[in-house]
Amino acid sequence: MGILIKWKKFFLIHQEIKMTEVKQQGLYGELVLLEKLTKKYGGQAVYWWTGCNMETHDFYVDSNAIEVKTTCAKGPYKINISSEFQLDSLDVNGTLFLQFYALRKSETDGERLPEIIIRIKDMLMGQQNCIDELSSKLFKYGYIERHPELYNIGFKQREVYNYEIRDKFPKITCRDLPAGIGGITYTLSLSSCEQFHINEDYMYMKLKRCSNDN
Repeated sequence: MGILIKWKKFFLIHQEIKMTEVKQQGLYGELVLLEKLTKKYGGQAVYWWTGCNMETHDFYVDSNAIEVKTTCAKGPYKINISSEFQLDSLDVNGTLFLQFYALRKSETDGERLPEIIIRIKDMLMGQQNCIDELSSKLFKYGYIERHPELYNIGFKQREVYNYEIRDKFPKITCRDLPAGIGGITYTLSLSSCEQFHINEDYMYMKLKRCSNDN
């Protein structure tokens, strides 16, 4: 009986600290981009990642910003926008990009969070300051590295789309709202954004200019 009580307490504690599937999904999408940026630009990419800080955008590369969105739903794809500033290109001195991942989640296959994190850390081998920074940001996000067993949801990428947020991109900004209105959330259908679709290499080209200037 004592053993059963201990196990019950164990699972209750773990349930409290376990990230929701939606939050795991969001973190996975940000880590996929972080891995790409680390491959291209090295350990400095870890410092560009701000998704754990509850900032307006998930990555800031000098004057540019990248917002990452994910879904596990079938198309036509829609994304949730959390504020009137999230797609406001005037809120960024440079260019604002949107990267979207359509994912499939499963408890039997796919890539789990611990796996992609280990892979990113392997890429940072010999850069202990970057590894420590990554661990700190993961902790702030709510990820508990010493308990990889908590993250049993696997993800597979179905599709990825990239957009440049320009003036006519469908969005709601603070300039569209009456005085006294704010803190809005809304849903955006990506089918209405096709004219703003860009090649992923174009985004990296613009980011590379900034990384070379640093």
